[in-house]
Amino acid sequence: MDSRLVWLAIGAFAVGTEAFMLSGLLPLVADDLLVNIAQAGYLITVFALTYALFGPVVATLTGDMERRRLLLSVLTVFVAANILAAASPGFYSLMAARILLAVCCALYMAVANSVAVSLVGPERRGRAIAIVMGGVTIATAAGVPIGTLIANYGGWRSTFVVIAAIGVIATIALWRKLPSGLHAPKITMTERITVAIKPGIIGTLTVTMLVMTAGFTLITYIAPFATDVIGITSSGVAWVLLTFGVGAACGNVIGGIATDRFGPVTTIGCAIAGTIVTLLLLALTAQLMVPGLGATVAFHGLVFIWSLAGWATVPALSSRVAGFAPEATAVGLSLNGSALYLGTALGSVAGSLMLSYAPIEVLSLVGASFSACALLALFFFVRLHKEEVGGDSVSPSPRI
Repeated sequence: MDSRLVWLAIGAFAVGTEAFMLSGLLPLVADDLLVNIAQAGYLITVFALTYALFGPVVATLTGDMERRRLLLSVLTVFVAANILAAASPGFYSLMAARILLAVCCALYMAVANSVAVSLVGPERRGRAIAIVMGGVTIATAAGVPIGTLIANYGGWRSTFVVIAAIGVIATIALWRKLPSGLHAPKITMTERITVAIKPGIIGTLTVTMLVMTAGFTLITYIAPFATDVIGITSSGVAWVLLTFGVGAACGNVIGGIATDRFGPVTTIGCAIAGTIVTLLLLALTAQLMVPGLGATVAFHGLVFIWSLAGWATVPALSSRVAGFAPEATAVGLSLNGSALYLGTALGSVAGSLMLSYAPIEVLSLVGASFSACALLALFFFVRLHKEEVGGDSVSPSPRI
């Protein structure tokens, strides 16, 4: 395996951990910065919203820059922003650091994927992107719970320091290993919009957004849900996040296999149905089970299945986007990433608003409602485009 791709994946690991780790740290951050849990959740909202809205803009504005120089510059700012976050004296300074981090993360992933493609031959481009994206998958499975464990012993600020250190190592390695003179075709904003309004694309992006809204309504506040409702200790939250991460990694693999075998529409529909069932069961667990060992075991099992089902939609939705825009796959996947983070932002906002009026137990029901909306949207757009969903095919979209 090309070691340059591995170091790009390590950078993606740092970025992925940065994107999701605050879900396990919200109680610690809220207590330290003297805000409530709902307010602390806006730190996740502002990150996701910045990533979704400004990521494509920044990628377009920097399209002419040499890739190696741009990548190293982004990583340098990423490291500095993590240090600023660790040193933040208050809530709003931390929010400002998170906005800067979101821009860096969005730009890093776009540039890293283009660099990975430029380093290999055409026949290995898919595997090169898979290696880089594997860093994000590993971050979901291991980086986030490890970050939570670090925070339990060294405080929430220590997690930003550790991520900064990983960023420094990746920067030095890529500075030494990447060749200069790397360029990628510039994609204008007009070209991005042209792809976004293609028949089928806007519908798939809508489903992606709703799926992530459903998930992040609860996952944003999974730490207080686990401690206040299920009775799990603060140190046990890291194990909950590990369960979630392992489920996400398994779901990513299973979703890819199922997409190739049964087609993206069938895979997405079944996965969303699975999230609805598990979220409803989580609500029942919260209402009916007494906090203790039984509730903890049941909670871990449901979190695993919920995560597996939710993340199984990701490769299927990506395949569906690519099928509708085979001539502009990179742009389509970039737009799908923006829809993903927009859903993350909306989910955290929805969760925060609900916590202002209702107990935290209702978040799983709200998530199930958004999942139901995602399923209805999928059926609506399939019928709108007159697709024939058979055992292993979706007519207008070539599978990749």
